[in-house]
Amino acid sequence: MTVLVAYASKHGSTAEVAEGITDALVDRHVAVELLAATDVRDVGRYDAVIVGSAVYYGRWLAAAHGLLVQHRQELLAKPVWVFSVGRIPQRPEIDIAAPQVVWLLATSGAREHQSFAGRLTPAGLDWRERSAVRVVRAPYGDYLDWPQIVAWAEGIADELVASR
Repeated sequence: MTVLVAYASKHGSTAEVAEGITDALVDRHVAVELLAATDVRDVGRYDAVIVGSAVYYGRWLAAAHGLLVQHRQELLAKPVWVFSVGRIPQRPEIDIAAPQVVWLLATSGAREHQSFAGRLTPAGLDWRERSAVRVVRAPYGDYLDWPQIVAWAEGIADELVASR
């Protein structure tokens, strides 16, 4: 069994989360291929797929969104999980992916969507991103919750191993 973990990341947090998910799956003896969403050409050869994206302005990045659209039929025929990175831990009332979650689940047939906090640093942000940070009063910092990320990935691994 081989699992594809694909991601779209703008500033690196989502790539790190995808790497953490990959490591947790490998620790549970699941074969994994980790790819940027832009590098995915075929999902047919994988037994399961996990796709994640950074979320900006309530939307997934185009590369991850496009992967789900382009491979929709194949994804509907296999186990799929999706995750978003960018949740603001100090503002739990703001669900950064809420506008797209129903669409993500329906398009991919995903079993689950998980939202993770990311890392927010001023370095590399353009003026629109800095303005959005001010509007929602999001504090800068590293909010990657590794126990949460690993636990989610381990749950997926357990489900996959049990279905063999």
